[in-house]
Amino acid sequence: MWDNSDTNSDFSLEVDGETIVGRGTGGITSCIRFDPREGQWYKLNEIHERPLNGFELFSYDRSLFFIEEKCARLDIRTNKWNSMLSMLSQRFYYSAAVIADDIYVFGGGLNVGSRVEHIKSVERYNMHNNEWTTVDTIEIE
Repeated sequence: MWDNSDTNSDFSLEVDGETIVGRGTGGITSCIRFDPREGQWYKLNEIHERPLNGFELFSYDRSLFFIEEKCARLDIRTNKWNSMLSMLSQRFYYSAAVIADDIYVFGGGLNVGSRVEHIKSVERYNMHNNEWTTVDTIEIE
């Protein structure tokens, strides 16, 4: 998992035995992957949408999941980004985790006029069904 809350970050992930290395600057991220079978580095396609308020990047199976207001999935075999359904809540500065075959997103905030409201819902993205659901709420003190 990689979170780009810091707009000038390096990261490294492993996807299906291959190493993905990237650099985030000003919300734009470029990635390269190393294929150990071929001993070669390859440039991955950049995501089409410019990230707005931070995002989470997860590796799972042969994909990278870009979780943000406009979510997307990169199939590293074809090097193509595919749109995913958006989260149910348009949140920012949230946390996320992959558990089993699902991505969970919790916390964060929502701009309401000139103030920020804390989001209490926990959302789950089912990777196989391409579906977001609200599964729980969290207490915020």
